[in-house]
Amino acid sequence: MLPALLMTLVEAVVLAGVFAYLYRSRREPFLGWWTSALAATALRHGMSVAAALSGVAVFTTLEQLAALGQALLVLAGALTLTGRRVPRRLGALALVGAAWIVIGHTLALPFLALTLPTFVFLGLTSVASGVLVWRAERTSARWFAGAVLVVWGLHQLDYPFLRPIPSAAPWGYALAAVLEPLIAVGFLVVANERALRDERDLARRHRALLDNLPVGVFEVSLSGRVGSANPALAQMLGFDSVEALLEADLARHLAEQQDDEGRRLREAVASSSPTELQLRRVDGSPLRAVVHGTLVEDAEGRPSHFEGILRDVTERRRLQEILDRQRNMEALGRLAGGVAHDFNNLLTVIRAGTSLLLSQPMRPDDQTRWVSDIDDAAGRAAQLTRKLLGLASGRVAQTVDVDVVDALRGARPMLERLCGDGVELSLQLEAAPTPVRLEEGALDQILLNLTTNARDAMPEGGSLRVSCGRIVLGSEEGAAIALPEGAYVRLRFEDDGRGMDRETQRRVFEPFFTSRADEGGMGLGLATVFALVNGASGRIEVESEPGRGSVFSIYWPLSAESEAIAPAARAGADRVLVVDDEAAVLEAVGSMLERGGFEVRCATGPDQARRIAAADPEIDLVLCDVHLGAEDGPALADALAELLPQATFLFMSGYPEASLDERVLARLIAKPFTMRELFARMRALGVDPPERSER
Repeated sequence: MLPALLMTLVEAVVLAGVFAYLYRSRREPFLGWWTSALAATALRHGMSVAAALSGVAVFTTLEQLAALGQALLVLAGALTLTGRRVPRRLGALALVGAAWIVIGHTLALPFLALTLPTFVFLGLTSVASGVLVWRAERTSARWFAGAVLVVWGLHQLDYPFLRPIPSAAPWGYALAAVLEPLIAVGFLVVANERALRDERDLARRHRALLDNLPVGVFEVSLSGRVGSANPALAQMLGFDSVEALLEADLARHLAEQQDDEGRRLREAVASSSPTELQLRRVDGSPLRAVVHGTLVEDAEGRPSHFEGILRDVTERRRLQEILDRQRNMEALGRLAGGVAHDFNNLLTVIRAGTSLLLSQPMRPDDQTRWVSDIDDAAGRAAQLTRKLLGLASGRVAQTVDVDVVDALRGARPMLERLCGDGVELSLQLEAAPTPVRLEEGALDQILLNLTTNARDAMPEGGSLRVSCGRIVLGSEEGAAIALPEGAYVRLRFEDDGRGMDRETQRRVFEPFFTSRADEGGMGLGLATVFALVNGASGRIEVESEPGRGSVFSIYWPLSAESEAIAPAARAGADRVLVVDDEAAVLEAVGSMLERGGFEVRCATGPDQARRIAAADPEIDLVLCDVHLGAEDGPALADALAELLPQATFLFMSGYPEASLDERVLARLIAKPFTMRELFARMRALGVDPPERSER
């Protein structure tokens, strides 16, 4: 008898483990109840083994309590399977049954009195569970599981009567040994069919979702064969049905697209970013679509297939083109105002000059100056006219090399007239040449528009500071403004005006956007500047805060033909003043410069540097340390600039660049540096070594 009990115990433990795994993976509530029921079954058989080995009556009591718990847990699982809640009175009945079992064993009641109430309750509970399973699942599995539960319940009802009969007891135990695992098998079949049904429902819902999506969804093999698609994709590509799409050689059709678009399509399918393409349907009609694909890998990480979506934007693009044409018509109406805006700036100078010439006699020098300003403004107006004619005829504007610093010097009188009496204009221009490649007349338009914008931003007056010079951008500085590293010409317009908030800064370069619509602003000035700068491979940046003015910075790549337009006076530049409070640095830097052919003057401090500059005003370059104790290098450079008007200033520092201001960074060489790096930095500022012995 004991071996049979042990085998039944092992069987119950294994089944409880199987159901525990199922419940952990699926988290179905009914599986949780049935897992607990099988655990109670294993506990009941464990108590049977303990009672057989020890003969202690308490194990028999525990065995019957476990049987009671098993029946209640099976019923709770059946209720949950049918979508019903487990009633609280079921727990109360369980407590009553448990109390009867304990009291009956304590009082040593006769077998029939002890077992009849308990096993009647167990039998009825099992029969009720079987009926509930029948009603829950309309499958063959529910008949099997329900029937086994009903038979098990009927067998429990006969236990009080057949157990005392010696010849019947073994057969009853054998029947129980067969029915219990069959119940577990029935539960497994019910759970499996429930899982299959859920998977079918999920697949049906997903299929319905894909079929109703307005975008095309596809799955394509690595060879280009479509494995799955939805009706929207078939319709987009011109197929009658999904089946026709799956049967077609789509890879060949896509390969027959125009070379560039076909290549981009194949790249888009394999990439993870959306790409807009011009394709053709099977009937040859155009299809504008956005493709978003991704490569799917198998469990081993090897490429398996492609999945993605395709969205038809043909109609959207058609409507966008109609809207763009309408906007262009509106823009044509505003273009006259924009042209008048630029011409009015030029006419302001012309009419101011003519009115002064006509109002009163002038000295010959003043007359010459005003006539020169009028002629210059008229020439700029002619350039603007030629540009408009070029736009009308579709001709590409001619590009020329322009020295920005020289152009600013020549345009200063006109810009001062444009600023008016309330705005003070100051120029800070480097001596080094600043050649850039621009469209003919583009720089004049940029200067006029930026000056007018600054003047209009200061209706109560203020100052406009214009600076220009060379700057070398490293990889980090260039990346910050989306430019590659290299040598550039930087033009800055800084005003004390009203400033701009972030939203205005974001839109300030949009055509027809203006913050001064009530003052007659057309919103074309800065848009024109933006277009001209971008057309020359440049970059324009704006920094502003409300009430704190604005700074517009333009970066142009240094023209490749800078040597051809460099002033001849700089070719003979050979005198350098080096200022540093470290004697060793002075000696090292001075030696490098002398090796390059320069005539070097050295100063250990600001006072000595001033004396040298006062005694030798022909110095071409001042190489100054940023930190000189009580007085810093930039302040000393400002003082020396008055004594050395033709000199170029270059700073050196061993401090982190983040601690230096922008003016210093534009003319900085970081310590330590080699002779080659020093001379390269000097050449970027327009100072060439007399000799080229660099290492």
